[in-house]
Amino acid sequence: AHLISMADSIPFKKNFKFTQLLLGELVSTLRSFNDPKITCSYIISAYKNKSTVPMLNNLGLWSLIYHNTLDRLTEQQLIEDLSRRTAWKAEIPLGLRKKTLPDNAVLTELYRIVLDRFSKDLSSAEFHHLVLGLYNKYKHTMLANQGKFHSWRLDCGVISVFLYYVRYQLKDNRLAFKILQDFYSSSLKIKNTTNSGISPFAIVMYHNYELSQTEISSLLMLMHNAGVPLDFKTIVSMIFRLLKLNNVEDAHAWYKRLLSARFELKHFDLIQVVKKYNWELPSSFDKSLLDVKENSDRDGNPSGMLIDESNDDDVMIDEYYQEADDQDFAGELVTLLENIRGL
Repeated sequence: AHLISMADSIPFKKNFKFTQLLLGELVSTLRSFNDPKITCSYIISAYKNKSTVPMLNNLGLWSLIYHNTLDRLTEQQLIEDLSRRTAWKAEIPLGLRKKTLPDNAVLTELYRIVLDRFSKDLSSAEFHHLVLGLYNKYKHTMLANQGKFHSWRLDCGVISVFLYYVRYQLKDNRLAFKILQDFYSSSLKIKNTTNSGISPFAIVMYHNYELSQTEISSLLMLMHNAGVPLDFKTIVSMIFRLLKLNNVEDAHAWYKRLLSARFELKHFDLIQVVKKYNWELPSSFDKSLLDVKENSDRDGNPSGMLIDESNDDDVMIDEYYQEADDQDFAGELVTLLENIRGL
């Protein structure tokens, strides 16, 4: 609330992008409550487009959050539901209200909070059913409304949330593959950029050896056709997969792609591979990292650990969702707004 009031008191005229950014960060700070109802109340209070609540209803999110079901409410039921929940709406200053739909970042955060909450409350079988139901409703709603909403463009945020929870909560690598394949084989037009630099393909492919080489090749083809740029983890995945197949030549070719893309080389196991096969190091490579590797071996640390911990598959998705302390971020943003107001 303090963050909102501070932003609203700034004397200059706030532009669209500033307000969008602020609301997006506000929703992210609500993550610590882990309460879908609180997040949803802020969203419907801030995004006053007449299609906001119907969209949440079509996605199955409204009924799931307020009624623990994926059933779509009728128009009359939705009207009655809204009238009963008027008191639950969050207080959002007029200057921060928008007549647009929630953007992709906000919708992605809502899915993340919803799935995180229900992954803890449901059995594995129930959560499996829920994820599939939500995914099907999401895909159907996006297809049915493609191109209908001005300035709203689908990105890969929400699908990445689904893929993460399928792989790392349900532990179902093959289902993650099927969902990714289904989504990118549809006619949806997707803006393939992420704030983290981790693509949905990397989430599915990274250390996933349940997939055959034919299936991996089909994903790479989909990735190419969709115009998804190669990211660090996709390239690393291919290097280690090819090495497992004793195909050193092709693995080296993928390593050269990593160098061409100018990714930082801070992956312990990959550095060991580079040393083993005497592959070239990037000119910017910090050779002191080789000593760090040697020291970590002597200290008994796992050989698979990474110099840059953010590249570890166990915490890989944290890069995507930015599990940093949201309270610290909110405090920094409040300080920034206070400084702006004092100018």
